[in-house]
Amino acid sequence: MSLKRREPIHAKVLEIDATWGKGFRTLLEPLKKLEHELFAYIQLHIDAHLRGNTDLAKEYRKILKERRDILYDSLNDEEDDYRKEFLVSFKLVEEFLRGRLGRGLS
Repeated sequence: MSLKRREPIHAKVLEIDATWGKGFRTLLEPLKKLEHELFAYIQLHIDAHLRGNTDLAKEYRKILKERRDILYDSLNDEEDDYRKEFLVSFKLVEEFLRGRLGRGLS
């Protein structure tokens, strides 16, 4: 996500920190790491496949051998580690916000 698009999010996080303490920012860290991981994979994929650079394509395949492939979601929560991590992290953020906005969990 571009810096310009992140500005409103950063402003809200600062507001939440001022109001409820820094716990929310801590909960966002895993989501930010997952976002960065996905962004890096997308960038590598584009560089390796859409720009016709065979050297980059070889390097991309090496990276995929060492790390998880998160670009192709299996749409199955049981099998997809990235999805599981995201859902757990997102649930914690959701619970934090619901608890402070006076709404019970449904």
